[in-house]
Amino acid sequence: VTGGFLLALLLGLSIGILSSQNKSAETLSYLWLPVIMSTPALIMIFVGFMLLGMGNMSVILICGIVVLPTIAVNTRDCLKSVDRELLEMADSYRVSNAEKIKHIYIPHLLPALLAASRIGFSLSWKVAVLSEVFGLPNGIGYKIRIRYMQYDLKSLLAYLILFLLIVIIIEQILRVYERIATRWRG
Repeated sequence: VTGGFLLALLLGLSIGILSSQNKSAETLSYLWLPVIMSTPALIMIFVGFMLLGMGNMSVILICGIVVLPTIAVNTRDCLKSVDRELLEMADSYRVSNAEKIKHIYIPHLLPALLAASRIGFSLSWKVAVLSEVFGLPNGIGYKIRIRYMQYDLKSLLAYLILFLLIVIIIEQILRVYERIATRWRG
């Protein structure tokens, strides 16, 4: 889950930044990012397993591919909405690019990136568990599949509740981090 999310974060940020600064990259991003976002995760899992084989590295890559568009689109659109007058003023005062990044771009991007990260991380969990259900011989998803096949409703519900509790705890930790990181907004 973490590996796939970090892969998506790294690539999504890179693609989002590139497509916000380069017209050709922006045009390409408007073409192919919606295709990935619209493809059901289950189809991505099946195709990923068929192309990459069944293994943990495959799940990391599949999670990364499924989550990448969420990060890329949020980054691209957020950077496209930076106040141009503020950038012009910074240019007129000869503010360095490093200072613009530190004082204009990062504060503007941070809230959207944190929100996209929460969404992306929860999506990574779903993809990882579905991958375990449909192909891997370990993990919570595998346990859920076994309990389902055995018609063991109590154990099935216990694993589902465990999964939900883990996701809720991680979501709350991310919310606390988001509040700390954006406390300057007031």
